Order: sequence, then C-alpha cells, then structure tokens
Amino acid sequence: LTSGQEGLLMRRAEENIHTSSLQLAKAVESQTRVTVSRDIIRRTRQWNGMHEYRPRRKPLLKPTLKTQPLGCARAHAGRDEDYWDSRLWSDETNISGFGTNGFKTVRRRKGEDFKEKSVVPTGK
Repeated sequence: LTSGQEGLLMRRAEENIHTSSLQLAKAVESQTRVTVSRDIIRRTRQWNGMHEYRPRRKPLLKPTLKTQPLGCARAHAGRDEDYWDSRLWSDETNISGFGTNGFKTVRRRKGEDFKEKSVVPTGK
C-alpha cells in the first residue's frame, strides 16, 4: 500500500469501527482500483494502533436519565439527614444481558474503551 492508500484505509476504518476487513478491502478497491488482501488490511490497522477488541457492555443511558439525578440532587441539596433516612430508595438497576447475537468486535485504539461508539448498550 502507498501512504495515500493507507491513509484512505485508516480514515474508513475510523469512521466505522465495526467494519470488517473484507468490507474495507472492497471500499479501498472501489476507490483506488488496487486489490488489497484482508491480511494487509488487518496488519495496517494493527500498525496504526487500531487493535481488535470485544466491546465493553454498559447500561444504555438516555440524555434525560443523565440529567435527572443531578437536578434532583440540586433541588434537595439543603435537606437534613433525617429527611433522607425516611425515603425509600429504589434506584437499583437490574441489567440483563440480551446475548451477543453473534460475536461482535470493535477496532479501536487503547484508552477508547468507554467511548460511546465502542460500547454495546444493555438494558433492563
């Protein structure tokens, strides 16, 4: 691969981290008219720091679910301890896995474990 073709490959790989090496090979071939093997694509991604991992599983939190607890905490910030002792807390989350529906992988750089695009959401 030339440096230009390698750059094209890495841009395509970073746009969608779930893209397989076969899909990337077809994309590079359609734009550059050069046949590239899947092994070269895998090695190129490895050399550029995009390794293949199994995605982390995290509860799916919508934006409203992220802001509601903060608003409640600010509204009741001045309450004393007796007030909170008399409240029933039911904010425990029960998360069940839905199964994998096949083996999913992501190609990401180190330290990108919990970014939105490299996480599989779970729910109740």
